[in-house]
Parts: sequence; structure tokens; C-alpha cells
Amino acid sequence: MIAASVRREDVLLSNVQRVSGIIFIALFFVGAAANAAAAASAQFTDVQVDPAVARQLPQFASTILLVFAMRMAAMFVFTTTNIGRAAKILPRWFVLAGFAVGVFLLLSASFSALLVLVFPVWVLILCFILLGRARQIPADAVLPTSIEAPRRAVS
Repeated sequence: MIAASVRREDVLLSNVQRVSGIIFIALFFVGAAANAAAAASAQFTDVQVDPAVARQLPQFASTILLVFAMRMAAMFVFTTTNIGRAAKILPRWFVLAGFAVGVFLLLSASFSALLVLVFPVWVLILCFILLGRARQIPADAVLPTSIEAPRRAVS
């Protein structure tokens, strides 16, 4: 949809968006694994879990999620906002809000758990905007005529 609405798609911006999304998800899983590692070790092995390690793993998970994953979320917000602005599919207020959310996620130095909710809320609003825009697309504009199968003459 975006490639059809923009004269020339910025491949670098698209790749940065894709990679930042992948890294965000990977860091999210690393944080979840670090959070669950002590409990999983106690449950599935007979080895005594060192209390110092059990205290450090949740702190490590919080650092991964609240510091590094939020930076990748900021990059995703910046690139998605830029792509949506160039394609003229995002309203101006959301573009400005997107840049503000990106700066907030990039520069925040807080270990507040509420920080983690900023990115999913932004994505949820983006989804509602894109769904609203998708409903405005006429049915005949969805598939270009070059993709349609040629009609055969019946003889």
C-alpha cells in the first residue's frame, strides 16, 4: 500500500524500520528470558540457584527492556512516522506526536514500567489510523489492472 502511494520508496528507511522492529522484539524476548531464568532454573534443575544471580537477572531484564528495547522502539517510531509522512497517509497531528514519542523514548532515562506502555499505545493508535484510511480506499483501487488475469475470448 505504501509503495503504491509514494513515488519512490526509500529503501534505506524501510530497512531501518524492519531491523529496528526485529531488534525490539528480540530484546523483548531476551528481557523475558532473563526475567524467567531464575524461576526456570529452580523449577527444572536440582541445582541451587545463587541468590545474587537470582536478584541480578530481573535487574538485567529491566535494563534490557527499559534502556535498549526502548531505543529500538524509538527508531521504529521515527522511521514509521517518516514513511507515513512521505506517503501522506498519516495526519499531521500524528506525525508530530510520533516525533515527540520517538524523542521521548530515545531520551528517557527512567526505569518506570509506565515507559513500556508508551510504544504499544502509539502502535495501537497507528493501527486505528491505518484501519480508518484502509476503509476509505475504493474497492477498484486495491488491485491494479496489470495484476488482473487477462480475459480469454470464448470460441
